[in-house]
Amino acid sequence: MKLSKILSRSNRFRLLRLKSRLNGKYIPGELPFTWDTTIYNRSAVISKVIGLIGATSYLEIGCFTDAVFKAIDCKHKVGVDPARGGTVRATSDDFFASNRETFDVIFVDGLHTYEQVRVDLLNSFKVLNEGGVILMHDCLPLNYDEQAIPCQSKAWTGDVWKAAFEFKQNPDIDMRIIVLDHGVGILKSCKNTQLKSFSTDNFADLDFNFFQQKYEELGLMEYDDVEDFVRQK
Repeated sequence: MKLSKILSRSNRFRLLRLKSRLNGKYIPGELPFTWDTTIYNRSAVISKVIGLIGATSYLEIGCFTDAVFKAIDCKHKVGVDPARGGTVRATSDDFFASNRETFDVIFVDGLHTYEQVRVDLLNSFKVLNEGGVILMHDCLPLNYDEQAIPCQSKAWTGDVWKAAFEFKQNPDIDMRIIVLDHGVGILKSCKNTQLKSFSTDNFADLDFNFFQQKYEELGLMEYDDVEDFVRQK
């Protein structure tokens, strides 16, 4: 990338952050995690889950540069992205509208907005095989800038975390957040063993202050806990 483009992008981030702070939307504070010191990443989690359940089919929503898609070893792989990577050039909405396949493991890492992630998860559960597992990326933004919309940070999680809170109070979906690589959500279609209730019916309106106060209620766990959670009935 040319230096002029890098500087232009950097200035854009600074301007967006400044506008947010002037509008009173900026909330200081950092979560106590450091991703660059963790041994495992999202690819390692996905591969572990595939091995644990003996998965033979894998769907990835949002492939981008194929950094994850190419790293996953599974008999049948489908990758969906509207711009690049994967095997299917389409939006996730268009893919699910025409798809007739089902999958053992699904990884959701498409557009990082609450509204789209919510739809992608609901559609994923419709095509998830019995005993299958869904994973989603970017559940733990470290600060306000990382989750702000529009994008204001190079490490951008968007407000995926809002979808995590919504699904955490679904009695028929069990979910945890693995504390690595910007937060990897892991979901199963079964009784919710950590059922929560949050004082809102409109998760889109939650602010980052809510996340900072409540993120531990999402069910945080380490990589070594994945096997127990996957095998738990």
